[in-house]
Amino acid sequence: MVEAARGAIETAELASGATFAETGQLGAGFAILHVGQEAVWLLMHLWLPGGIASRHLWRADIGRHDFSPAPDHLMACVWELAVVDFERRAWVDTALAGKPLSEYFARTLPAGTV
Repeated sequence: MVEAARGAIETAELASGATFAETGQLGAGFAILHVGQEAVWLLMHLWLPGGIASRHLWRADIGRHDFSPAPDHLMACVWELAVVDFERRAWVDTALAGKPLSEYFARTLPAGTV
């Protein structure tokens, strides 16, 4: 499943036709791979200038490895939002505080906290 998720991100073309490299992203972000009750969800967030996080969301049916873009009105479930909150706090405490990206990358969400 992880390889399928990686492939979905690597081959993604955004709705605008741009690739991730063309979005103005800062070379930092995070991905969430979550086997939910209704589907397997892949969330990709990239940090943009000004403290903005982009959101890209794909889904695959349970037991399948073929991800496709999720409907635009969806964002995240309550469990995924805990990860988003951790990453937001890490970004504020490191990159937005003028620290090197390596400090952001070194942050990890402790196991069992979601």
